[in-house]
Amino acid sequence: MPSVQGVELNDTWLLWVDTDEHGGYLNPYFMDLKTQEIQPLTKENEENVTNDFPILIGDYVAWIQKDRKDEKAQVMLKNLKTDETISIYDLNSYTNRNMNLSAKDGKILFTDEKGYFGYLYLYDIKSKEIKEFKSSYEFIGSARLLSDQQWVYLTFDDPTKSSTGEGKLIFYDASTNHTQEVVSEVLIVNTLYTDFNNQVFFSYNNDEYCRKLFHVKNNSLVEIEKFETPYIYGFSAENNIYIINQDLSDEKRKLIIQSELPN
Repeated sequence: MPSVQGVELNDTWLLWVDTDEHGGYLNPYFMDLKTQEIQPLTKENEENVTNDFPILIGDYVAWIQKDRKDEKAQVMLKNLKTDETISIYDLNSYTNRNMNLSAKDGKILFTDEKGYFGYLYLYDIKSKEIKEFKSSYEFIGSARLLSDQQWVYLTFDDPTKSSTGEGKLIFYDASTNHTQEVVSEVLIVNTLYTDFNNQVFFSYNNDEYCRKLFHVKNNSLVEIEKFETPYIYGFSAENNIYIINQDLSDEKRKLIIQSELPN
């Protein structure tokens, strides 16, 4: 039985993905909320092609498309108003580390790896310009935009070797070329989210004491110590609303929906 996942919504468009019973990515669709017309984002049931979960950016949709036959992946962008679809970048490396995109204020952020270094790319939808930022770390991913000049991302252990728990949460300010190592000794990443207030929620190592909330202050990422909500199973922050799935026990979960983070 198919299921609906990856739902995104703004004032004009509704976006979702129809998946199979195993949660595999199948066909993404979008709806014009004014006309109620539904259209496929890509060619439906295309053989040897995988489309990862798309993100909605105003009148645009971005996603990563992979050709399973030649193992090549590219970042795609579609204008929902004009139906124009373009490839904005051919990925050199495609792994679980860099399969997600982040967008804010008309900018798209993604990562790649080449020549023993990690790279971050910032694409401007309006100007169609792309900027490259070289990281000091080779294995990076899960980048999240805070503003058009600031973002966070994760570093990972060498996937070909035994894990040493040396992953890190990194903050970068492009305007000053400042890199900050925010959290180190990360063995397992549980959750990494950013919200509409440019705050960063990071949970790691399956430890209640390793759940931190940060905000930007003086071009650095600073921890907010008052955040104490326990047992967070899921977290999202969209359209000025926080949704927190609190896992209190094996039998009971609590869903918190409010405009401010609970303490």
